[in-house]
Amino acid sequence: MPGMMDTVLNLGLNDETTAGLAKRAGDERFAYDSYRRFIQM
Repeated sequence: MPGMMDTVLNLGLNDETTAGLAKRAGDERFAYDSYRRFIQM
């Protein structure tokens, strides 16, 4: 809608948390792809 403010989400993704996500999920590609898509927004 025109005039609405953009929403900013703090998802807490950074280099350190992305590495932790990769370890916990057991899928490094998933974690770093998620981080890549987040920072491209």
